[in-house]
Amino acid sequence: MAERSKSGSVETPLMIFTYIMEYFKEREWRQDRKYEKGVKALAQFFALKIYYGDFELNGRLSPGGPIDAQWHALLLRPCLYAGLFDGQIIDHDPKTAGDRMTVNQRYRRTRRLALHHFNGVDTRIYWKKIANSELCSGMQLFVKGISGKTHTFCGDFNSATLVEDFYELVAERLKLTTVDEIRMIYSGHILERGRTLADNNIQKDVTLHLTYNLRGC
Repeated sequence: MAERSKSGSVETPLMIFTYIMEYFKEREWRQDRKYEKGVKALAQFFALKIYYGDFELNGRLSPGGPIDAQWHALLLRPCLYAGLFDGQIIDHDPKTAGDRMTVNQRYRRTRRLALHHFNGVDTRIYWKKIANSELCSGMQLFVKGISGKTHTFCGDFNSATLVEDFYELVAERLKLTTVDEIRMIYSGHILERGRTLADNNIQKDVTLHLTYNLRGC
């Protein structure tokens, strides 16, 4: 495989995905039709992990349950698994699934990236949205859009959540094309990226005002 780095990789996620699918095919792993979409979804997940350099335990990207089941099946073939990454292994530790809020944040991020990079590959059944009923506990915030409509967000974030992670959640929920264009204002101040919600004096049940970066500003 060619050199891999974060977003500066010489390969695109789709190219890495194609390599992984060819690897599985050559080694005849789960080539039955009933496994087709599950294997594709796992390959997409691995492609994102490789492309964004996310090899550490408790990283920034996580699969949903159905994709994780495919991952477990592959782990039963350790030599096959090790060969996939040219000696560099993507760690898998069940203990990292203990904090549901953190896992949900990572899954939302991964799902958004998968739907962006692999929009033409039919695996949406493996990238389902997490139902609000699963998440709606703890901190709640309201986001008022430009149209004047107010959206409720709750459950998979807290006061220690980074602003950019909250922006990703909002982008996925509101189907925005890019997180980079989002800005939110509270009490006349723009929420600063790289800081937590608490650092920006955001407490539960407040209303944030959504706006967008203007080009050239």
